[in-house]
Amino acid sequence: MRFSAYTFTPSISPAAVETLKKQLFKIDNKMVEANDLKRFDENNLLIIGTVQDVFEHFEDQKYYISDVLVGELSKSKKHEFPFSNESRQLISQCLSDHILTYISLDFELLNDVSRKAALLGAQSIREFDEKVTVVISTTTVSLIVYNSWDRSIPVVSPDWILRSFNQLKPQNLTQFYLQPFAGCIFTSSDMHPTTSKALAEKIIRYGGSFHQDLTSDTNFVITSNLSKSKKNLIALSLAIPLVKPEWVEESIANHGVHPRKYTLNWFCMDDNNETLFSSFTFGCSPNVENQEILFECITANSGVIINDFSSSCSLSSSFSSSPDYFIAEHGIDESLIPRNSIAVTDHWILRCVEEKRLLGINDSVIFQPRNLPLKNENQNESSDEYERMENVIISLFNISEKNRTMYADIVRDMGWQPVFSLSKHSKYIIAEKTDSRMYNHVNTYKIPAVKPSFLIDTVLKGKIVDHNKYLLEIKVESLDQVYNTILNSAGTTPTHHPNSPPLEMEDLEKFTQGPNLSQISQDQKIDVSYDTTTTMQLSLDNNAIDPLITAMLS
Repeated sequence: MRFSAYTFTPSISPAAVETLKKQLFKIDNKMVEANDLKRFDENNLLIIGTVQDVFEHFEDQKYYISDVLVGELSKSKKHEFPFSNESRQLISQCLSDHILTYISLDFELLNDVSRKAALLGAQSIREFDEKVTVVISTTTVSLIVYNSWDRSIPVVSPDWILRSFNQLKPQNLTQFYLQPFAGCIFTSSDMHPTTSKALAEKIIRYGGSFHQDLTSDTNFVITSNLSKSKKNLIALSLAIPLVKPEWVEESIANHGVHPRKYTLNWFCMDDNNETLFSSFTFGCSPNVENQEILFECITANSGVIINDFSSSCSLSSSFSSSPDYFIAEHGIDESLIPRNSIAVTDHWILRCVEEKRLLGINDSVIFQPRNLPLKNENQNESSDEYERMENVIISLFNISEKNRTMYADIVRDMGWQPVFSLSKHSKYIIAEKTDSRMYNHVNTYKIPAVKPSFLIDTVLKGKIVDHNKYLLEIKVESLDQVYNTILNSAGTTPTHHPNSPPLEMEDLEKFTQGPNLSQISQDQKIDVSYDTTTTMQLSLDNNAIDPLITAMLS
């Protein structure tokens, strides 16, 4: 854009005026200084002022540029003034290469940042598109942010604009990258306490916050499985993303990663259906809970729901044709299941969606409706074993990740409460293996520790089986105690923390043998034999008094 004349604000010193005149002549030698402002239309008059002058006249109808910009233009040998239709004021061209969009800025901050960006030559647009070069945000909870990460578009805090404005030169974008979890509120569901704590620490370190409870402000629930925990079901109903722990790690490693492929209920983020159930129809018993959640899982994977309970017809006549799969509750009368339909539970639907593949109905004991020992209208509530088991706590401890969620859902289906730690309030401890912590807990609180087959057989037999037939064999009194006894007798401070994993046999072997056993003469070597269920037998080949034996016997 060109002008006929120019003038200076009173803030420009006389010495600076002479320098600016020379610079303006290099830009456009046809412009003249306006001695009589009335002679010139405001569209043909350029006003040169200080940075503060231009800032104060933002959105004025007159054209203002700063003395800084005059210097920039004279060095670049440009012969026009780079005004756009958006603004008639410019302080610098240092951000003229950028197209910006803004997310989650409050009105006051947005007004300040967008004004300063415009005065530095940046263009701002409302909608995110392929032209955007930088996203300005205070949070990463946004599909725009995720899409920006996918396209390697920088997502930075508003401080990038503010600092660039203060310095009147573009700042290094990498120094203002938004932390991957900025503004994000997390909780976890069905995670081992140790794992959950470690993830929480990382989330907080990288800009997020972590709460134990799920609230309306929660942005993400971290979970490994689509189990039927209360948090998971609430998150599914409220369209809160259920993300795998891997997303946290990947986002930290790559400064932000789109969560979709790590989200178990990805359909809360977009409408692009998957094809998992594309060839199948589904019916559902009216007594199944959380039907809206299940139907959304099915339709998001291209399945078809053919339920029709609009009339008072019986369940068996509710279908014009039998659906491929029929979702039923535990304890359903088999005569109510449509002929030629495969009866499945809600667990089967959720796990298929989680693993993105069709699972066999025999892959888990809870994929088919069973006659569980549930409290229902047909059961004598006062005399049944269930009455003594109702609402009790079941500890799931030392369970592999593969099985932990399945056992937890079995426990929930029977109306019990699973916890993933040892509790003195537990009715039973379900474990695949024992350790010193369990040994101490069982002996202290006299809680039965049983094998997972106790749960499986309870499901298969439809009654609570005798737990005494499933008791775990607690083999070893804590090897930690032996280890610490030896070190204490030797005057050494134990280094094994009581909350760390128990010592394995090889650890004790390394300790008794020492780092350089081969250097000990043959007649001095200690012959150690182990019987982990009883005691440790030690003997010395010669008659020397061994400090290890002394420590063990003291």
